[in-house]
Amino acid sequence: MQLLKPGSEDFSPRQAWLRLWVLAGDQPRLNAWEQQRDAQGFDAQVEGLFALIDDEKPVTLELAQAQPLALIRALDQWLAAMQRPAGRTLATGRAQTQYTEEGQGYWLAPVFQAARQTSAMATQVTQRALWFRHHVAIPCRTSQGLEVSLQPSAGLLDEALSELAARQEGELKAWVAHFNDGADVAWTRDIGTAGNWRTVSVEPAAQRQASIADTLQRAQHSGAVVVVFPEFTVDLQQRRVIAEHLIQHATGSVQLVVAGSFHEPELGGNPLQAYNTAPVLVANGLELFRHRKLRLFGDEAHGAECAQIGNTLHVLLTPLGGMTVMICKDYLDGDDRVRTALHEVLVDWVWVPSYGNATTLKLHKQRARELAQVRVGLSTLVAQTQNTAMDKTGRLLPGFAHAAGHGAPMDVGDDGGLVSLTWRRVTTPVLDPSRRPALKRIK
Repeated sequence: MQLLKPGSEDFSPRQAWLRLWVLAGDQPRLNAWEQQRDAQGFDAQVEGLFALIDDEKPVTLELAQAQPLALIRALDQWLAAMQRPAGRTLATGRAQTQYTEEGQGYWLAPVFQAARQTSAMATQVTQRALWFRHHVAIPCRTSQGLEVSLQPSAGLLDEALSELAARQEGELKAWVAHFNDGADVAWTRDIGTAGNWRTVSVEPAAQRQASIADTLQRAQHSGAVVVVFPEFTVDLQQRRVIAEHLIQHATGSVQLVVAGSFHEPELGGNPLQAYNTAPVLVANGLELFRHRKLRLFGDEAHGAECAQIGNTLHVLLTPLGGMTVMICKDYLDGDDRVRTALHEVLVDWVWVPSYGNATTLKLHKQRARELAQVRVGLSTLVAQTQNTAMDKTGRLLPGFAHAAGHGAPMDVGDDGGLVSLTWRRVTTPVLDPSRRPALKRIK
């Protein structure tokens, strides 16, 4: 236990926390720990171990082996109490710092949503969330091979979310965009030899540009902080309308926009090399990242998207917790590559542009409820539009939002609308104010 021996060259409470996280990921081992736990004396064990760590006294291997769950709870609470108010990771604010355990890289991030602690699975046996209540380890690569990119929020977005996060509970206002203007996506099957389809534009272009501008204005007037546009509703040229609005209204309420998603060829490359991309823009029109769709839509009978698939999940670590973007089937598909992604990459918010039919929307709502109440305790916003390639006469299918911990989604109308995603933050342990952290505690 050199990791918890002050004065040792290997002393690192954070590395010790991560080692316990990885060890607890083995369910037979975690079950053995739970079976041997002294339920009546557990709280006293946690207090004793917390005091040892806080007094910079070593935790012996024998004690760790005898009280592993108490050590997890004590170390998790102590790291939360030591966290700098402005920090967003256990790397004292340096979100790019990684820790490695058993050859895998991780970022250590604080839990924000209290709903994570009250989700149904978090109270079940052999679940890490029952013991690790203040932090999660976000892997740099998922078990199914998805790469994970992480960056901290900054600038005006960070300021706006920091103001919200200063409260114990509140709501994040977001706008679910939807169009009812007669414009629609245009396709081609003339690229490649497989007969698959590629989006070309949204027409009439002038009509859709006006609708995009109107949507952003309404979102600003409503006080929305986040705006999400549906899949295949904003083409590559129309993205400029969003960027220009954010430049002109940099200090407005809207600070983060997921600009739908559209097929985007690689610049200067083979025309077959295109991705279904969803750009994420912030104030002043700056692009944070572009999510590349992980699971394409289509089948043998009707053809599929003429595009490559991405392999990265982007995490934006904010004062309100982790946020990510998934496009349609990334979120609801049963394929192993994406099905467990949000069980491993434990974020608090997911923004989903979607293009589909009534079944698609139903599956999104089922998935959102599971993630809000049963498994993870996260909030979802889906901005959907009707799949007119399959059914041009079908009814409009605008999206919805589902707040963490809540049982029912919030629908919006045919012209989109505002949703208020309520949240309650995890209560952070507080150290005795007379104590002053030593530099080695930051390691």
